[in-house]
Amino acid sequence: MISSLFSRSLLRTPSQAAPLQCLQQYRFVNPLRRFSTFDNGSHQDWVAKSIDEKICKKDDFVQMPPLFNGVQSGWKASRDGRLQNTTGRVKRGYLGQSGYLYIWITAWKKSVSVHRLIALTFLAKQKETKENAFPGERLEVDHIDGDKQNNAAENLQWVTRKEHAQKTAASLQYPGQTISSAFPVYARNLASGEEIVFQSISAFAQFLETPRGQRMLAVARLADHLQGVIIKGWIVKIDRTKFQMLNGEYFKRLYLVCEHERRVTSLPECLKDTSDMAPYIEVSNRGRVRYLNGRIDAGYPINGYLYATLNRVKFRIHRLVAEAFHQEQKQALLDENAGNKPLRLQVDHKDRNKLNNREENLQWVTPPMHALATWKRRKSLDQKPHAVGSQ
Repeated sequence: MISSLFSRSLLRTPSQAAPLQCLQQYRFVNPLRRFSTFDNGSHQDWVAKSIDEKICKKDDFVQMPPLFNGVQSGWKASRDGRLQNTTGRVKRGYLGQSGYLYIWITAWKKSVSVHRLIALTFLAKQKETKENAFPGERLEVDHIDGDKQNNAAENLQWVTRKEHAQKTAASLQYPGQTISSAFPVYARNLASGEEIVFQSISAFAQFLETPRGQRMLAVARLADHLQGVIIKGWIVKIDRTKFQMLNGEYFKRLYLVCEHERRVTSLPECLKDTSDMAPYIEVSNRGRVRYLNGRIDAGYPINGYLYATLNRVKFRIHRLVAEAFHQEQKQALLDENAGNKPLRLQVDHKDRNKLNNREENLQWVTPPMHALATWKRRKSLDQKPHAVGSQ
């Protein structure tokens, strides 16, 4: 008894180095790594005895399949997305840079994404059906509700890479104005002189088979060095036109003053100190917006108006421009209506062109003023002059 206690105390002494197996779990994990290869026919063996979804209860843990060289991990998985290690401890995994949950499996000496382990354990038949329908296609695991951390089996499905990309693109905010990797880039090989234009940094990274972690670093470097950077023997330049200002163009800042309403305004005069206030967005006298990453954009059309999206909230650009450049006019109208029913002012396009958001083409008006101005313009268009020689 004494000798066993003494031996245990020796194992806990800080002078003893930690086993290599324990240290490996802290290494950098490539979040783009895929694990879908089975060796020695273990895939077919596992599919033949896959878990019956109707029989397996939500909280039941079942043995995971041997994914690498037929080696059993000793781990178990449940349909609610949890894992149980060889000692019986329940784990959900750690959060990777990609937003997915990962787990270190000592028997495989690998970090594996939890959602793939759940899908391979409980959706093996679905995977086999998909492989038969799309032979040769690389399959991926999709989160049905878009939540990367919801690894319940009911929230997962096997899809082809093309299907996954289409769903991801459809779920992105149009058109990703604040995502630097969405900018076109120009790449030239330093050795051969070959020049290629890529639609995005992601496309260039896939061309070089660059891991996601290095890709995000490349995005940051390109944003800071518009003249170009060298990546794996290629000199890469971002599309600088997205950051260039027009002749006579200047920008004013707008600040978020009512977060729950997502309302922005130019800085009130009563607030002298702006050191602790970060600008929410910038707009120019030419009717364009500049995002926090430096990109300048004229917006995208919806129902005839140009919009800008920031933090998943859509803003009409003509209202942003009027807010920044015609604050005095707006305040004058509000003062005239003081004491009356609260009034929501509107922004009028003087030339009736809803796409012309230049400063000089916009004005704040009340709804009655807007209706009257619109009626007068339509009436003037109806009274067309007679053609010469018609009388």
